[in-house]
Amino acid sequence: MAVLTKKVSAPELSKSKDVKVTQISYPFWFGGSASCFATFFTHPLDLGKLLLSF
Repeated sequence: MAVLTKKVSAPELSKSKDVKVTQISYPFWFGGSASCFATFFTHPLDLGKLLLSF
């Protein structure tokens, strides 16, 4: 069976005109929601650690 892939080095790949580079753009609210979830889950752990140290 013939191999359908060709190994290409990085310089050859950067010279190729067939390769399109697309930048992934995420919605702006992803960062805010991630920080809210992180705070929601870690704040009770920090509070519990503080209360257990007394």
